[in-house]
Amino acid sequence: MSGSSKEQGGRRDLVPRPDAETTSDFEANGDIIGRWGAGLLHLHSSTCRLPLGYDWARGDDGRWSPHVRSRSLVTGHKALPWMHLGYVPHWIVPRAEDRCDLIAFLGTWGERFAFGDGVEANFPGYGILRTEPRKRAQDLWEDGIALELGVESDGKRVRFSELDARFRRSPGQLELKACDDASPFARVRVCVPESPALSCWWEVELRVPSGGRLFIETRHLLKRLTVPPLDFQEPIDTLRAPFGFGNFEDGLLEPMLQDRSLTFRSSEVELDAELIVESEEPPQFRWAPVDAFCAERAQVLGLDRSRAAAFDVVTEIPLKSSPEVQTVRVGLRGHRTEAAPSAPPSFRRVWEDSAVDASGEHPLVFRSGDIHVDGYFRWATDVLVSLVWPNGVLTTGALGYLGKSHVGQDIPLVYPSLLYHEHPRLQAAARRNLDFLWASPRRGENRGIIDHPADGFDFAFVPFDPRQARFWKSEGAVGLLRQIDGLMRYGDWTGDRARVDRYLEIATEVYFEHYHPFDPDAPLWLAGEETQNASYLVATAPGCLERFARGLDARSVSARAESVRADARVIRELANRPRSQGGFLEEADQVAPDGRRIPGGLLIPRGTDDSESWMFSYDILLVNAVALLNRALEPAAAARVIEVLLDPQNPWLVPEAGFAKTVGGGRGVWFWHNSLIAQALLEVEGERQSAARSLAWRLLQWMGRAVVDFNGIGIPGEETMGGDYAMAVGCLGITTLIEGLLGASVVDGSLTLRPRLPDEVAELRVENLLFRGQRWDVQCDPSGVTRHAS
Repeated sequence: MSGSSKEQGGRRDLVPRPDAETTSDFEANGDIIGRWGAGLLHLHSSTCRLPLGYDWARGDDGRWSPHVRSRSLVTGHKALPWMHLGYVPHWIVPRAEDRCDLIAFLGTWGERFAFGDGVEANFPGYGILRTEPRKRAQDLWEDGIALELGVESDGKRVRFSELDARFRRSPGQLELKACDDASPFARVRVCVPESPALSCWWEVELRVPSGGRLFIETRHLLKRLTVPPLDFQEPIDTLRAPFGFGNFEDGLLEPMLQDRSLTFRSSEVELDAELIVESEEPPQFRWAPVDAFCAERAQVLGLDRSRAAAFDVVTEIPLKSSPEVQTVRVGLRGHRTEAAPSAPPSFRRVWEDSAVDASGEHPLVFRSGDIHVDGYFRWATDVLVSLVWPNGVLTTGALGYLGKSHVGQDIPLVYPSLLYHEHPRLQAAARRNLDFLWASPRRGENRGIIDHPADGFDFAFVPFDPRQARFWKSEGAVGLLRQIDGLMRYGDWTGDRARVDRYLEIATEVYFEHYHPFDPDAPLWLAGEETQNASYLVATAPGCLERFARGLDARSVSARAESVRADARVIRELANRPRSQGGFLEEADQVAPDGRRIPGGLLIPRGTDDSESWMFSYDILLVNAVALLNRALEPAAAARVIEVLLDPQNPWLVPEAGFAKTVGGGRGVWFWHNSLIAQALLEVEGERQSAARSLAWRLLQWMGRAVVDFNGIGIPGEETMGGDYAMAVGCLGITTLIEGLLGASVVDGSLTLRPRLPDEVAELRVENLLFRGQRWDVQCDPSGVTRHAS
């Protein structure tokens, strides 16, 4: 957020607070409910990802209001064809040899708007925005709503997007109920079931006593993100190379009309898109080829009606005259041409399948008595599942950042959250992401882990082709340490010693050949992308290296373990050395000309103290939280960080929202900042313990409320609304609740529980916590903790 946050009241303009009629909330079971139009919703299955609605937009006066498309049934953002492609309704299709395709079957249509979702402004240093953004912006094909429902009765047409409705979102399904009993739309359900694959369904309940017609307007196109051939070995520039990320392969569609379905066949990608209708009266389909890049819907003259890149379809369904509610079901289905069904599947079975909790057969259940904290836990678990592609790759984002895997930044931080659940997709991801990294055939002579897509190379392809993707590069010490730490955490929780021993040998070889002894002036140690700079190194290394050393001790290589500990001690001393002496600890307050202040006594990343820079105070609390959790600070310095965090006048604190990226509430409130800060606060002991736990609990509550207050499923990102909505680091609160609040840890191969309940929590229950193949139920209150095998 700009410097106007103080003038506009800070918190109330940073996080939109709809009025009582539009506020969303959690039900006791974790379902999200609220007024339709409160913002973006996201439904997902293992293959189909479906965004619905637009989020809120900030006007020139700095105030937030619903986007003009916020009540459209299915929409997409005006997005760049790069990391934010995920706003398009799409399918992820598994291929042979651990490859996947990302395919859009259902396109979008409608007029463009001058504003998008903020990514154009908020990610100026990323990939596509670094090269000819103006030129590329002209080629945006994803620009508006993807589905429109309309009822024509008594000479009037009413569109669903014009009506008020209440929503209820459960995993895999969204139910919309009209607020006005006179509305012809009694209820609309959107369903993305896990089975059958590649399908989504709309169920429309109508009240039309005098009869009429239901109109369904859709656009169909087929676009695939290309992947490199298996024999392509060179680094891939994602913007310029023939196989670059964001280069689409268009499939020419051939419409094929059947009795109650319209199939669009494309030989280019060996997949069909099928629109299926189930109604009492037979539907009528009308379709016409269109220019998918055109801003307005229009038939393109001269195109072959039988074969084109995009078609607009109007499905017309006669309605009987009846005072009773009548139901029409519409399915959008993708399937391989060689396995094309001869008849539509049973809608009843599809609907029943969709009602199964997306968390798995034995879901991890967290109950604290606070609906927002418990709802956040369920939301984060659903998002975590959606991050895993069918080939097991864990991606950075389920919506934005689609197709990215920040192997040195986000992914290793999320590893612990994968290990508590018995969900098969999460367990597979925990194993396979380690396999893809440590057994990468392209590791070669590289000695660091790639972090962030800012360099524009082919690790964007990790989800598409992990066997050929580039995980390693010439530098990236922090990424390497995080991955070593993730490997050790995986071994602690799973007991999979064979896999850990195999990869620990590789890690040890790389570390002792290139990193030992620690050299504070070596570019290898200090170079890297966004979160691999020197401040993250000194905050991260002490704890990661200590866990690395314990792993070496367990494998009877104590001499090397002591060498690793020696490096940890040198780095820890550097972290606690005053900046005036070449260290990172700033003792004096830093004040910018506009009055923004950085309190003294904190680790200060280089560059964030430049009072003329937008980075002033950027990510400082995140670095210090990482330092606390990795025991990088001496007791006096750690106590000072805790004091700053507990200060009610903390300049980063946005009341009832959390700690922002920069002082004054600027650049948004991010869940991974607040999750790691809360976890650090829960570990505080002594006279500040009660206050620290209470603040940690409030941060967790605010995260839960932020999920539902303005959009029902999104999380705050850059400038609150411009960042990713369903991202890996947004799930870090799972680890905070399990390891921070419950106090779960592994000591000498045993699961140890040490709850750290704040005064606000009377009782905590965790069911089906997975540890080394055994599920545990845990109950704790201020009097003690009990557990038993479930």
